[in-house]
Amino acid sequence: VIQQAAVQEKELKKAKRALQKKKEEEERIRAKVKEQEEERLLLAEKYEAKGGQVVKLTSKLEKLWHKYKNASAEVDDLQREFQREREDMLESIRALSKELKLKSLVIDYFIPPE
Repeated sequence: VIQQAAVQEKELKKAKRALQKKKEEEERIRAKVKEQEEERLLLAEKYEAKGGQVVKLTSKLEKLWHKYKNASAEVDDLQREFQREREDMLESIRALSKELKLKSLVIDYFIPPE
C-alpha cells in the first residue's frame, strides 16, 4: 500500500511536470507569433519607404500574414489542447489525491505508530 502511494505520488509529480511543460510550450509559441508579427510590421515599414517595390511588399506581406494566421491557429489549437489536458490532469490529480488520502487513512488505522 505504501509503495503504491509512492508510485501515485510520482505519477502526480509527473503530471505536474507535464502541465508545466505545456505552459512553457504555449509561451514559446506566443513569443514566436509576436516575433513574426513584429517582423511583418518591420517589413511593412521598410517597403512603404520604397515605392518601387510595392509588388514585393504585397507578396511578402501575404506570405507573412498566412504564416501569422497559421501560427495563430496553432496557438488556438494548443490552447484548446492545453485546456483539455489541464482539465484531465486536474481530474487525475483530484482522484489520485483522494485515493492517496484513503490509503493513508487505511495505513494509519491498521499500522500502529512506532
